[in-house]
Amino acid sequence: MLAIEWICLSWLWSPYDRPDQLLKLALLTPLFAMIPLAAAQATGRALRTLRTMVVFSAAAALLYFLFEAGTNGVITYSFKIAFEGYTGGLEALQGHIDRNLSRGSFAVLMLSGPAAMLLWRAGGAFLRCAAVGVWLAALFASNAFDVTANMIAFLAATGAAALAIAFPRRTLQAALVVTALSILFAPAMMRFLIDALPDDALNRLPLSWAMRIEIWRETAGLIAERPIFGHGLDAARVLSRPAELRGVEFDLIPLHAHNAGLQIWLETGLVGAMLTTAACMLAAAGLERRAPSSPVAAGLVFAFTLWVVAVSVGYGLWQEWHHAGLALALTAALSLKPDRARAAPRDGGEHEHDRAGRERFARLLAE
Repeated sequence: MLAIEWICLSWLWSPYDRPDQLLKLALLTPLFAMIPLAAAQATGRALRTLRTMVVFSAAAALLYFLFEAGTNGVITYSFKIAFEGYTGGLEALQGHIDRNLSRGSFAVLMLSGPAAMLLWRAGGAFLRCAAVGVWLAALFASNAFDVTANMIAFLAATGAAALAIAFPRRTLQAALVVTALSILFAPAMMRFLIDALPDDALNRLPLSWAMRIEIWRETAGLIAERPIFGHGLDAARVLSRPAELRGVEFDLIPLHAHNAGLQIWLETGLVGAMLTTAACMLAAAGLERRAPSSPVAAGLVFAFTLWVVAVSVGYGLWQEWHHAGLALALTAALSLKPDRARAAPRDGGEHEHDRAGRERFARLLAE
């Protein structure tokens, strides 16, 4: 919470005077945190209902995005023309459509991992085939809408989740520690990466990734101007300047730094980076006392890794739409926990509460 408070406080010295993001972070973050906390307490019917909702929501959303991917976003296209009254060029419109759909599919990708795990753990050939189908549909959706960051994040999340099945506690801790270090040393790592990249390699990069390199170079320079306290929340919105690369004009900081660590440093400085790093390290240390089961760990690692990778190469860190998506994905991951209220004994016998009821009934008969 100290990290969130400092981030919000940094708005006081930000050149961006609108308080929108301040209010969203201050008011919505606690609400988003309450969703997985409530799921952690669910048992019995509530837990079974949650699992059903996770699977149905992921399947329905993936079907929608698969249809949009196969039709170049015909539903979104029709909506923008008929209801929003869009009058711009078709090329610009397709860019808006891809951007909107990539954001929506990103949130669904985080949900798809736990949904596939729930289907697989349910057992049976049909449900396990359905689990594979969900994963394949998510893989296809991650590569749609002209956004490579989604696919990179999805594949990284899948690999991390597979590792978490074998090493649940250590994988969760590693994910948190790596995230912490990538934030704390973000400026140094980016400078090293940029300096080590040969010019011919930069020229061979796809245009979008070459632009990212220039964005990170510009951000590193701005961080050096105010390294301790940063430029303030949402300062990236007004610090940009135009540039040109391969004949294409673009903003050197288009709303955000396209890297979570750099954005934290740019807007909240060393103080914000240290507080965020401390939060991740404390969470990792807390897992020594209480670690989740292997399925839950796999679901948590999947959602967290996908989110961290995506905000490290693509999306802005403060955007509330993917905060909500992460909260739902963590909730879905927690639905993978065993149902203590109805857990069957390992010997394949009766449920504990069934045995207790039978014994009480036998005592009544004896009396």
